[in-house]
This record gives sequence, structure tokens and C-alpha cells, in this order.
Amino acid sequence: MQESKNLNTDNEKNYFYKTYEYKNKKALKIFFGFTREKGKNSLKISKYLKRDFPELNFMKIMKHKVIKYTPFHIKVEIVSENINKTFNGDFIPYYKYLMEKDDAELTYKTINLWLKFEEKFLKKGYYHMDFGLGNFFIDKNSEKIAFIDFDDIIRKPLFFRRQLCLTKSVRSFEGSMKFFLSEKNFSRKENQRIIDKIEEIKKIYNIISREKDIKKTEKILNR
Repeated sequence: MQESKNLNTDNEKNYFYKTYEYKNKKALKIFFGFTREKGKNSLKISKYLKRDFPELNFMKIMKHKVIKYTPFHIKVEIVSENINKTFNGDFIPYYKYLMEKDDAELTYKTINLWLKFEEKFLKKGYYHMDFGLGNFFIDKNSEKIAFIDFDDIIRKPLFFRRQLCLTKSVRSFEGSMKFFLSEKNFSRKENQRIIDKIEEIKKIYNIISREKDIKKTEKILNR
């Protein structure tokens, strides 16, 4: 495996330690600057996000540590603070929140919530390519939203890459939402309404459904 990551938790300090390790060709590409190193990118993006969106809540990155940096082996560590400590809350992944609520209408409204943040990020040149239900959290008491994991956020990509980045962003949300629907027992009508809304957004952004996307939809609707 040329790329791997590992997450450890210090419950006493309320810190998360995420280690990224790259080997062989992947390490070589990073070493010579042909591709991003996700740990360093997370630290850099976190600073830009805090500056450009002071009204939003983001995971706090405490430190970026280089453990090994050679052409064929790179290993780095990112230390981040638990968002419950940062914001003194009781946050859970939005996916878990929807599972607990078991509400088709709330699920439908989640698409509009996600789209609001997607448009806000795009307006300032941020492309979140892993924008699924597991990467934004909600406080169970205040319903405040917080964002974690900036590994796959790109700021102001080259013009010719923007549509690809946008496609990955929308598809990441679509994939997580369809996985959620596959785990729930909403009616066919409710599922159809939710999926139609996602398809509407894809048309706006000129994103074509892949064969596997269509099959997922069919599987959900034909249960």
C-alpha cells in the first residue's frame, strides 16, 4: 500500500493523532511537489478556513509533525483537538444524528443544509472532495454545526481542475446520502423525493450520473 493513515485518541487531553504514511511512487510525487501531502494540506487549509469563514466552526489543528521525509518514504502526524472540547458541546456526526432521528423530512432538509455550505465554500474557492455526512458534525443540544477533516479540501485549484473537484465533492455527499438511505426504511415515495433533490443539484452543476450511481438508486427504490 502506497498511502495509509492511522488515527489514535488521547481521551485525557481530548486530542486526536492522525498519522499519514506514503511510500514508493506516492512518496516520490509528494517529495518533488507533484501532489499534496494531506497532513500539511490539512494544517494550511485549516488556517484559511478560520480566516475566510469566521462565522463557521472548524476542527482545531494543534500541530503538524514530520516524522520521516525521504523520496520513497514520508510519514507525518497531525494533532487536532476534539471539537467537543473546542466548542464545549456534545457533537456527533451528522450521519449518526440522522440515524437517531429517523425522519425522512429532516433527511430531505439536510440536502439543503449541505448545499448551503457547499455554495458558501465554492464562492470563496474551496472544493471539499470528501463532503459526506461523516465530515460535518452537529451539537445535539444547540444544533450548532462543526466541520472536521480537511485532508481532501483544495483551495483555488487550477481552472481546468475545478469541475473535477466539484464533481468529487457532490458525489461524496451523494454517496454518503445513498448509503444512509440504504440503511433506513423510508417509503419509496420518501426515498424518491430525496434522490430527486440530489439529482436536481447534480444537473445544476453538470454532473452526470455514473452507472454505479444509477444502480444504487435502483437498489434503494426497488427494495
